[in-house]
Amino acid sequence: MCFNRITWAAAITLTTVVGAASPALSQTRDEKSPPPVSVPNTPEDEQARLHELRVWIHAYTDWKKWFDKWKGKREPGLFGPRERRTKPDPPVWLSEYCRVTPVPDGDFAIGCELFADWGEDPVAAAIKERIRSERANREAQTRTQWWSRIHIDALWMTPQVPASYGVIGVHVALKVAGRLHLFGAPGAMILNLPARDGTREWKPATDLGLSYKLVDFDLPGHTRMATLHLNFAKAWVVGSRSSVVDSSIDLIGFSFTFK
Repeated sequence: MCFNRITWAAAITLTTVVGAASPALSQTRDEKSPPPVSVPNTPEDEQARLHELRVWIHAYTDWKKWFDKWKGKREPGLFGPRERRTKPDPPVWLSEYCRVTPVPDGDFAIGCELFADWGEDPVAAAIKERIRSERANREAQTRTQWWSRIHIDALWMTPQVPASYGVIGVHVALKVAGRLHLFGAPGAMILNLPARDGTREWKPATDLGLSYKLVDFDLPGHTRMATLHLNFAKAWVVGSRSSVVDSSIDLIGFSFTFK
């Protein structure tokens, strides 16, 4: 009988303690949870927050320009390097506003876009930008690589007398090493040759040889850069044998390619 009384007394005491502790624990959890951030729901709230947002947009945009210019470098000052600028914090309500608003407009849309940029790690952003830049450069090189292999030939001539001239032509060359390129296929050229009757005649020809890259230059009237090459080739005359030259001749001349 005494044991039952002790058991009932312990059960009643434990229930009382747990009941008293529950409100305290609930109150502790409520105190630790952050207060909800309200979004603008009245014209007065929206105007006040719009002003606060514009101030931050101006400050963050100014800081971003400075950071993009001086990241990884020291900004020089009058008596030594200047202190690094502190990234301005956005308004406390902006995160919640951008999260709950499906399609922000006006300055709020700009603010949400800058907020996403503000939350990105600068080092990670720099790495991503470098990767995007390298990918774009590789794609541009892939798109223009075949252009750089096509040579436009002009001002070719033979070292022999009487001289023969290569007036205009085209060929494709493949890079071998350094500045040296070899013809990838027979090229085509229009030759001006001395005839047996003392006049000159025009003849088509094919050629093979090598090209040596000389210098890059701006082509007048064109937005692309061009490269000048010096070519050494042997040309085979196509057509009748009315000229005084053999069926093949040695030529030296220039060509240019687009980059």
